[in-house]
Amino acid sequence: MTVHPLVQSVVLSRLSPSQESVYFGNVVKVLFSSLADTESESSKHQGHGWASWKVRSQVISHVTWLMKLSNSHMIDIKSRDTFAGLLFCAAK
Repeated sequence: MTVHPLVQSVVLSRLSPSQESVYFGNVVKVLFSSLADTESESSKHQGHGWASWKVRSQVISHVTWLMKLSNSHMIDIKSRDTFAGLLFCAAK
């Protein structure tokens, strides 16, 4: 599912800073859990198998967008450890 960038912009402009932080944190948790699932798979590829690459290719554009969004909107990231874990998993 994707949301048109114009719709994203309108929604973001209407959120309070605390609402931005909550929604940002929820998105980070969802994306992190999708990447963490591929990391926990026990296989001889150690997270470098086809399943891992397929998930990363689908998630990396969202992670990039979150990085830009957190900087441009100065979002107060409540779950810094999870966000850092997401960036680490996506960068592998």
